[in-house]
Order: sequence, then C-alpha cells, then structure tokens
Amino acid sequence: MENKIILIFLFLFLPLISSTSIETALPSGGDIQTTFFAFQDDENYPFDIDLVPPVILIVYPGSSPVTTSTMNLYLYIGEKGSCNYSLNNAANITMSTVDNRNFLNVINTPQPNGVYLFRFYCQDQIRNKASSSISVTTLISNTSTTTGAGEGGGGGGGETLPNITYITGDEVVDFSVSPDFIEVNLNIGEPIVYFVNITNTGETIRTFEVFPSDLLGFFLVLGETKFTLNPGESKRLSVGLYAKPDGPTGFFLEKLEIISGNMLKPVRLSLNVKGKNSLFDVQVNASEKAYTGENVEGVFKLFNLGNSEKINILIEYSILDLDGKVIATKQEAMTLNKEIEFKRNLRIPFNTAPGNYYFFTKVYYEGLTAHSSDLFQVERRKGIIFYTALIIVCIFAIIRVIYLLIKINKRKHRRPKSLKFLDKIRRALRLFFGFEGV
Repeated sequence: MENKIILIFLFLFLPLISSTSIETALPSGGDIQTTFFAFQDDENYPFDIDLVPPVILIVYPGSSPVTTSTMNLYLYIGEKGSCNYSLNNAANITMSTVDNRNFLNVINTPQPNGVYLFRFYCQDQIRNKASSSISVTTLISNTSTTTGAGEGGGGGGGETLPNITYITGDEVVDFSVSPDFIEVNLNIGEPIVYFVNITNTGETIRTFEVFPSDLLGFFLVLGETKFTLNPGESKRLSVGLYAKPDGPTGFFLEKLEIISGNMLKPVRLSLNVKGKNSLFDVQVNASEKAYTGENVEGVFKLFNLGNSEKINILIEYSILDLDGKVIATKQEAMTLNKEIEFKRNLRIPFNTAPGNYYFFTKVYYEGLTAHSSDLFQVERRKGIIFYTALIIVCIFAIIRVIYLLIKINKRKHRRPKSLKFLDKIRRALRLFFGFEGV
C-alpha cells in the first residue's frame, strides 16, 4: 500500500519538479561561474547567460604623434578578462595586468617614422571576445628633446609659454575643466585610469593643449595632448597613471596644465603611492571642515603587518596646502603592537587662507616609511574679522582708560609749591610744641 502511495506522489509532482530551475556550471577561464537555466514552454526565455563582449577603452596611444623613444600601450576594459595586441598584424603579444581590467605594456617606439597599426584583442572570463585598433604616427627626431610619456602636440616640449594667465578660482573663462582635483591611491605596479572633462563654453573654436608636470617615477598616460573643440563641445580626456615596480613610494603633489589661448587651468593630482609587502601601514581621516585659528582633528589607524612584536615608531603630522607647503606640523614617538587607533589635533594658523588642505601623516621605522593623507576644507567663521577688529578696539580703549586714570591719580598726589611750604611749617610746629594737632 505504501509503495502505491509513493508511486502516485511521484506521478503527480515529477512534472512540477522538472519545470523548475536547474543549476549548472560553465567553465570560465579557470573559474567556475554559476548560471541558472529555466526550462519553460516560452521560447522567448530559454535561459539567462552573459553574451555581451567586453568594452575596450584605448587610453594610450591616442591620435597625437608619438615623439618619444618609448611608448605606452594602455587599455582598460569594463570587466575582468585578458588582452593581447599585435603590431602591423604580426604575432599577438600578451599584455601585462595586475587586476585584469587595466593593461599596460611599455615598448620601444616603432621605427622608422611612419604610420603603424596596433590591434587589441580582449576577452572576458566567459570568453566573450572583442577587438579594437588604432593607427599611430611616429615622429622621432634625432635632434629633438622629449619630455614625459605621451607628450606631443606639435613640439611643445614642456617649455614655459609666454603671457599665460593662471586660472585657479571661479574666474569666468571660455572653457571649463572638471574635476580640477584628483586624489589617487596608487599601488606599485598597478595601473589606474581617470577621466577629465574639458568643455568649450565660449562662442568660438578653441584649441587645447595638455602639459603634465614632472611625475617623478610615474608614467603619465594621456589619451591626447592636443585637440580642438567647437563651441559647446566637450572632450573626455583619459588620464592613466602607472607606478613603476622599481619606482619610489610616498606622497606627491603634481598637476596637469590645460592651456587654451592665453588661459591655463590646472588639474591637481595628489598621488599616494604605496609599495607591496609593506611591514606597516597608516590611515588618516580628517574632519571635513575646520576654521582658521581652531583645531582640525584627524583619526589615525596604524597597522603592524610584518612584525608580531612591538615596534617603536616616529609619527609626523602636518597640514599641507595644495602645493605641498607646510602650514603646521608636529612629531610624536609611539609604540605599535598589532593595531592602534587614536586621535590628534593640529591648530590651523589664524592667517591661513580659506581653501582645501591636506592632513598628512608619515610614519618612520628603521629606515622604512608609511604615509597617508586626507583632504579637508578650511573656512573663516562668519563675522570673525568684524569681531576681531572690535576686540582689538576694546583692548586699546581699556589701555587708554587705564593710562588716563594713572595720570589723573598722579596729578592728585602732586602738591603745589605753596602747599609744600605750609607742610614744612606744620612739621616744625609739631616738633616745637610736641603735639600732633597742628
């Protein structure tokens, strides 16, 4: 009887079970990605699977001629995958990556001068494939001097341009740059890409040039260094950064100079470059806003990554302006075990100009360093100038009143000569008659 009941149950419910989702696995380049197939009668929804190829962004090279002896091949794809490239349809070469999204190879610029075809082939983890290509013109002169990776644009060569107006605030000009500040946390050997939007807000066609400052041991990879925009037109400029494996670590303040006509707008970059396999690390988070003449608070976290024992460290705290000038600083010795969190304050000088500043910290231990920074804004309290002037006037008024009171008091104690003569007569009479009534 029980067997009959089980058979009836299976007969009734087996069709329902077969129509539910069945979990299967697809190989995807060494990883297993789970996909759900829904067996339905509707042919419009046979299953759900990623069939979209990756999007390839060629950060560098761009449309400008290459004038340096080496050049960067820099790609960014929107999802994890792998990439190869070929030069003039020759054999494919694997591109280097650390995160499977940013790909960077540094190669010798092809010679002789001419036009060369670079093809890029990428695939995501499910092997959806995509390709893209770009033609690159090489113009290397045996007598020319080059400055910086990716710099071109008609032989600017990094020289100072005359009669340039430096735009740093909200002055009204015929073009806009956004963002004008980029904060970068960069690990050695790991490329990263940012974008800067440049818009021609004027009524005439404008030509733009991009000049990078010296980025020390970093490769600065620009999508383009010279371009033209019509009125109302915008350009999304790709800015790639790559720290060499053998390059320095530290905190660096650099900038890109966007020039059009006689106007220059800077894009400031703060580069926080950290090495691999560090023995310790530090993080700082500053108050978003602080006021002149008052304290700015920083919350610090220190991590001992490579030593199980206590270590003695020296910590330096500083307030820096956007050009790296020290506004305030102090040092402190401390013992670090495994992890510690604490707060410290730095006083902002009263004469500090309003604007953006860095709360910067650097940790020293046996020749090694770790560093961190956080951006905060300095403001003046409303009416502070009026109240300060009022206090100063009151102080001077009080000093003046005290001076006049002292002067009046001295006058009261100053006796005329006639009275002084009478005093002498009174003293003589007291001595002669021997009583105090006179």
